[in-house]
Amino acid sequence: MNYVVYIADHFHYQDADHHLRHGGYATGEEAVQVAQAIVVASLQSLKKPGQTSKELIQMYLTFGDDPFIIPAPGMQPVAFSALQFAKDYAARLCLIDSDLKDE
Repeated sequence: MNYVVYIADHFHYQDADHHLRHGGYATGEEAVQVAQAIVVASLQSLKKPGQTSKELIQMYLTFGDDPFIIPAPGMQPVAFSALQFAKDYAARLCLIDSDLKDE
């Protein structure tokens, strides 16, 4: 496989013994989609009603799954930041929650 997605959990940040190999993928785009899905699932599991995006990101940085992508030798690295994606998604998720509360 050309790209491997690993998951580090923020609770054991920078402890390589806690990095899990999630899977290998043929393309960088596929690996990014999988990594994004991991972040989405993590945020959705941490989300509490009425929580702000800032509060959700704090929970994510403490307990969330942090996927990262390692290319095979000779393959181009992919541009993916789990934290940036998490911040963007959390903002949308909390906005939707806020909009539903207003109805």
